[in-house]
Amino acid sequence: MPKPWNMEFRITSAAGEEERDKLEKAFVEKPALRRMESAKELERTPFEAASITASREAIRELTARLGLPKTDVPDDHIHVLTPQEFAKEISPHAEGKSLFGHAYIPRNDDPVVFTRLLTHELSHAASHAQIQLNQGAADPRQVSMRHRKIGFTFSPNRKEKPRIPFFNGLNEGTTELCARFLRNQVATTDLPFEDAGRKSLKRFVFYRPWVIVVDALLQIIAQAEGVSYEDAQDDLLRDYFRGTYTILQRLERHRNGVTHVLREADHSPDGAEAAANKLQLTEALRDMRRPTDRSSSS
Repeated sequence: MPKPWNMEFRITSAAGEEERDKLEKAFVEKPALRRMESAKELERTPFEAASITASREAIRELTARLGLPKTDVPDDHIHVLTPQEFAKEISPHAEGKSLFGHAYIPRNDDPVVFTRLLTHELSHAASHAQIQLNQGAADPRQVSMRHRKIGFTFSPNRKEKPRIPFFNGLNEGTTELCARFLRNQVATTDLPFEDAGRKSLKRFVFYRPWVIVVDALLQIIAQAEGVSYEDAQDDLLRDYFRGTYTILQRLERHRNGVTHVLREADHSPDGAEAAANKLQLTEALRDMRRPTDRSSSS
């Protein structure tokens, strides 16, 4: 596996650039990552290839509009697998997976479902990533990961288990805001979706409760600062791609304690509801409890 394209490494106890390169190489060649690389990748169908091309172009368009360097997930970092191979080698529980700048998507005969998963995982893969590596004291050739930050999530090397990343819910909600933009762009291309499929692709959202929470927080910023919701959302996405937290600093001025609540909340629906309760997001709670069409959310 090549060095992740968008990964920023920070090395503890490394001596010089040559040693840095060795540590980075040792990390990306760890057995767990090599196992994922060994998964049997499928040759893409014409639709899969076209959907991937359109989704990558949408990421480039979004980051350019945000005034950021054009961001991309390289074509060889996107892997389409059989559902069986995905469950065996990548994850038996997840619908899709991204890891260290790579996106793993199980094949799906429904083009809308495939594109839903693709846009979500590409958003994860394109977000800013930072890895803190440590050299072993006894053996400098040994390297371990002290902590990692992907998008908004921050995973410290905590002893308690399970190790739930900080800001996990915020990260999934923001990932879906990004994916929602990608889906809207892809739905306007000449990909062979039926009309109902195009509409479904535009409406669909993963992690709906967290998208509702994030939307409510952006409305707080917009109303308190006299800016548009769209401008607040763009600032959130800039943080997501830069690896910064300026949006939280602004939120903290308007809703005391929001940083602590979001840091501890997991990405589950219960986590979103608990966060909304603590932050007194009354309207968001009503939206969460409103019945929704299964085809438009998950």
